[in-house]
Amino acid sequence: MSATLYNRDILRLAASLILDDRLEDVDGAAEARAPLCGSRIQAEVAFSADHRISGLALRASACALGQASAAILRANAVGTEIATIVQVRAQISDMLT
Repeated sequence: MSATLYNRDILRLAASLILDDRLEDVDGAAEARAPLCGSRIQAEVAFSADHRISGLALRASACALGQASAAILRANAVGTEIATIVQVRAQISDMLT
């Protein structure tokens, strides 16, 4: 891999994930594994009464880019409406197909 790809900012983000991140009150949980590289992510999510993400815990076993991506998601997801997450997911799916 290129040394510039794994720069200081990416490595700092990757290291910022909480090692055994968990939520006390969980509304949903999932685990996914990428068969190509073996990266794995476990997620727990909690929702508020007004249909927003109120908590998100992520545990990632992945390369620095995967862990940095998880850290960015974790830092920005709380407060997001569920409808927005559904819309973004559909848009990403459309781009990949």
